[in-house]
Amino acid sequence: MALVWPILLTQAALVAVQPRGGDECPTSRQVADALSTRMPGVLVPPDTQRPEVLLLVFSATGTAMTTFSLLDQDGRPRLERSLASVMGAKPGDCVALADTVALIVERFLQELEVRARPVPAPPRRPMPAAPSGTPPERAWDLSVGSSWRPGEPGLAAAHLRVLAGRVLGLADRLKLVVSAGVSGRGSYVTDGVTAELRRFPVSAGLLLRLLLGPGELELGPTVGLDIVTAEARAGTMVKPWLRPGPEAGLVVGFRLPLSPSWFLRFDGGLTLAIVRYEFLGGQGAVAFSTPRAYAHFGGALGFSF
Repeated sequence: MALVWPILLTQAALVAVQPRGGDECPTSRQVADALSTRMPGVLVPPDTQRPEVLLLVFSATGTAMTTFSLLDQDGRPRLERSLASVMGAKPGDCVALADTVALIVERFLQELEVRARPVPAPPRRPMPAAPSGTPPERAWDLSVGSSWRPGEPGLAAAHLRVLAGRVLGLADRLKLVVSAGVSGRGSYVTDGVTAELRRFPVSAGLLLRLLLGPGELELGPTVGLDIVTAEARAGTMVKPWLRPGPEAGLVVGFRLPLSPSWFLRFDGGLTLAIVRYEFLGGQGAVAFSTPRAYAHFGGALGFSF
């Protein structure tokens, strides 16, 4: 107990013993000694004027009972107990009675210190863990893959592309996705004129993110440019051609996590051309034209960070 009380005293009360007559049992000196033994550092002189000091006073209620009280600095009783008086007591009996008083005061101060302790805040409820396999909440992702356009000639139907994504507001339910790509070369032959073309599609989309099974569904509108370059050859004559084709569409994708960072993304969509172009070959014949609408399908391997 001697090791515990110095710690409790940082917030507990102090005790002063009011002097008694020399023939009283127990004497004020015996009570002070008992308090010092049980609670080192608690006892202070009776004239100490501090808010945390409680004054221990005795008052005889009769020959059979002795009452003691703990008073605060305003004289209000904080503790009051009555003990049987010791008639014709031996010196050891008064010491035992003083120890009983000290024990009662000690328990009162312990209760006082416990009530003064701040109530610990309840532990924060942990956030529920994300279901196994759901995509990690990381702001950026970068992926590389390919896509295919049905109906294009030769390698012009295949595109290599790079995609970058950034999670936005609405509780991270929106994502901005931009992409850029390049197609292989495709050839058209009309009236002896050979036209070789290549496409450079760029686009941006604002997609809504929805959890679906082990992954994430992404869908929303896109806008972009389908930049077409071509060369027409007729004998030794070469004619270059370049047109930026503005377009808008709708894309649907599925993002499947492979690990906390890596993922696969599959998507498809339908795109409408806002402006169409025609490439004229020999004698004014149309060698090829940009489509009014086209579908596309693709996949990519990506990394989140």
